Amino acid sequence: HLGMTGKDGPYVVPVNFGYDGRVLWVHCAEAGHKLDLLAEDSRVCFETCVDVHVVPGTGCGWTCEFASVVGFGTATLVSDPAEKAHGLGVVVGHYSGEPESLSEAKTRGVALLRIDISSMTGKTRA
Repeated sequence: HLGMTGKDGPYVVPVNFGYDGRVLWVHCAEAGHKLDLLAEDSRVCFETCVDVHVVPGTGCGWTCEFASVVGFGTATLVSDPAEKAHGLGVVVGHYSGEPESLSEAKTRGVALLRIDISSMTGKTRA
């Protein structure tokens, strides 16, 4: 999820992303509310949670097992074709499990955000 702030308040949206050990790459449409908000304020918060399993209990004794990451950074709309191809390849690789090399031609018609991370923390509960 990606969180932003606009004049009407907070806005959080699920996103497709990839992380290359340096920055977070986020796939998005070429126009829309997310880009409008980021044009006003490029600061973002991101969150992801994986391996979520509900552990039954009684009363208030229920819990969840999970792994999560929460971070903060600055979003930039990527305009350089080579950087865009790299970042989108990272996003595709995140979901396919294999790094992917994309041609610049295959990156047309979509936008890409680069999130330069200022802080990030993780938590697990197993």
